[in-house]
Amino acid sequence: MASIPPIRCAPNSCAIAGADPLRGEVTGAALPEFRSERLWLRPRTLRDYDACLAMDRDPEVTRHIPGPWADPELHVAFLRTRITSDYGPGLGYWSVFARSAPDRFLGWVLLIPEDAKGPDIEIGWRFIRAAWGRGYAREAARLVLDHGLGDLALPRIVAGIAAANHASIRVAEKIGMRPLAPRNAVAATAATTAATPRSGASMRKQRVSLRPDIAAGPRAAADPDLSRLGQSGAALHSSVIRFVATAR
Repeated sequence: MASIPPIRCAPNSCAIAGADPLRGEVTGAALPEFRSERLWLRPRTLRDYDACLAMDRDPEVTRHIPGPWADPELHVAFLRTRITSDYGPGLGYWSVFARSAPDRFLGWVLLIPEDAKGPDIEIGWRFIRAAWGRGYAREAARLVLDHGLGDLALPRIVAGIAAANHASIRVAEKIGMRPLAPRNAVAATAATTAATPRSGASMRKQRVSLRPDIAAGPRAAADPDLSRLGQSGAALHSSVIRFVATAR
């Protein structure tokens, strides 16, 4: 079957975020939709709230991601804030669906100010476990990366990826991003991370230390929802590898 070129819908010609008619609430700035051969990306709204909450509660999905996942009240408030925030023109979150099953939530891709404050713009992704290993993250992230570098004419886009998460590192490399550190330094960082034990006490301390930033909302200095499937913001981890993509 011949491949289908990606489709980009301008904000005034397709469904966009703004007012969510299903919930009657504001859901952020207008964003375009994207379609590839297999996937449909639309702006994330409160219609996706339950699916996003369930995804975050899968410990395998958030294994590399510090965040409020163990605190139901904080998690709920945090997710609602992230969905309803306005990140600027052309920036935000896109929910991802298969074109063959448009009612089944697969995950999301983001393009927002790094750590919610910039100055760099970062890309990230998170997908349900059932969607892993099918190339969905690469396909969806490529659409959003092209939007940022092309439609928005951003000079560069960054990503912070946990050194231990080799799957997300491969996704970043496949969409044309490169590590800011030499590749041998990347490998050394990953090896050190894998060899370092993490006690329950240290994990509890980390979760507590994140709470003030989470509660601060979308302008937080270390915002764990900027973490994605296999990724976490550079402000959160010394074992994070920064990747970058620039316009060709």
